[in-house]
Amino acid sequence: MDNYVILNKIDIAKQQIERAIDLFLHEQDYISSITLAGAADEVLGKMVDNSGVSSAYSGISSLMNGIHEELNRELYSNKEFNSLANGARNHLKHLSGAETVEIDPRQEACNMLSLPAMESEAKAGNPR
Repeated sequence: MDNYVILNKIDIAKQQIERAIDLFLHEQDYISSITLAGAADEVLGKMVDNSGVSSAYSGISSLMNGIHEELNRELYSNKEFNSLANGARNHLKHLSGAETVEIDPRQEACNMLSLPAMESEAKAGNPR
């Protein structure tokens, strides 16, 4: 039991983001960067939503559906938007029926790294 520590979820997410950025910038390990940033984003997003502030994920979903509504297009269901927003990350983390996946790893890593930063700022009371 001497090796057990108490870890704060925000501190864990920050460490994941920092490592994801390091993997992206210094090692060009975009796949690991995507999955680490995605894990942090999921934790921070739920924490932000639970605090009563709209998460970046929720905000982007609302924005996209607002655009679709203005253009008289069908709105995204939660499942459809989740697939669009997290499809690459989920394909990398899970066996999703396909043995291969076609993505732009660098671009997907950029996308994933942008969300946790917004979540952190929102949680700190500094939404952009």
